[in-house]
Amino acid sequence: MRTVSVIIPTRNESAHLGETLKSLAKVEVETLVVGVHGEPSAAELARQHDATFFACRAGRAAQMNAGAARARGELLLFLHADTQIPDGGIEDLRTCFDQPDVRGGSFRLGLSEAGAGLGLVAWGANLRTRWFGLPYGDQALFCRRDVFWELGGFRDLPIMEDLDFVKRMKTRGKIVCLQSTVNTSSRRWQLNGLIKTTTINALSMTLFCLGVSPQRIRPLYDQLLNQDR
Repeated sequence: MRTVSVIIPTRNESAHLGETLKSLAKVEVETLVVGVHGEPSAAELARQHDATFFACRAGRAAQMNAGAARARGELLLFLHADTQIPDGGIEDLRTCFDQPDVRGGSFRLGLSEAGAGLGLVAWGANLRTRWFGLPYGDQALFCRRDVFWELGGFRDLPIMEDLDFVKRMKTRGKIVCLQSTVNTSSRRWQLNGLIKTTTINALSMTLFCLGVSPQRIRPLYDQLLNQDR
């Protein structure tokens, strides 16, 4: 059986982290929670759920790289602190690597609140993933550990580190989207509104794909969207 290391970067996410860790409690994985210094609540939640906690400097890319450096699994799963893995999801992840050309992939996106608008957001994200092979981090990215290090891990970018990594991973082989659906918090869409949040996300991705640096995109993103963290 292929070993899986789940890496969860967290910063002020204690309200969601417990449920995410609970979703991993019944599966055989190594769970690494990577927080920032001075966040004891995350450390306590990790202890309660038999996960390993350690802290490093803030920054999602830096935290995920730090987790990968300590991981022992053959497969790496990068899971946001507000995203829960469905029953059977880890086994689906393992099984997809029976295809020798698969290098990594993601789950389908599901959002925590019901409603036609949020359902449309999830549908659009899954359509983008299926057509263009460009999942985001809130879909729980995964890859072979050797591929991760061949690519040099996540680049230390202030935004779009997930999309940048996926684009580089696609050059190494097949990227898949599992039928299993994660449950990701919809709070950011609720905080800023469906249309505004979706528009700014699409604008940020377009600017990045056009070659605008993440260092320029991040201030615009923060100016236009309230950040719940």
